[in-house]
Amino acid sequence: MPPDAADRAAEPGGPPPRRPLAATLGGLLSVAARAFDADAAALYLVDAAEGDLVLSAGHDVPPAALGHRLAVGEGLVGRVAAEARSLVSDEVALDPRTLHQRPDWDAPPPVRTFLGLPLRAGVPVLGVIELTRRRATAFTPEARGQASILADAAALLIEQTRLAEQAPL
Repeated sequence: MPPDAADRAAEPGGPPPRRPLAATLGGLLSVAARAFDADAAALYLVDAAEGDLVLSAGHDVPPAALGHRLAVGEGLVGRVAAEARSLVSDEVALDPRTLHQRPDWDAPPPVRTFLGLPLRAGVPVLGVIELTRRRATAFTPEARGQASILADAAALLIEQTRLAEQAPL
């Protein structure tokens, strides 16, 4: 069994093992990308100190993109956070709300479709999940509804993980 504390079995009668938030987010995005046939998935979290969004985890997102920042209300992702509701763009290149600040979106083949989902565990929004495809296949209304359920569960998981990280051992 690996020595990582997150993977160790809990002591009988003791608290369950803690999984680091980064590992939790990476696994979540991998599942989301597969479940919704996305070519990439990214998760932006609100930086409470700065008030903007920070790309905190990704699946099939270049490592250099991690740490990318967007203002709330800026671009598709920022709009999802500002309006606290999901957003679909079936043709990103023609969508005036699109803001290409991440080079990986324009790399061949470019991102064609977008689904953004707010992470809500109450008010305010904790962040945004971004699902993208590099082909002209729209996200269906059914996928949007199912992905919204996943985003709500993810928000609760993030909040629970943050609270556990703050609690004394």
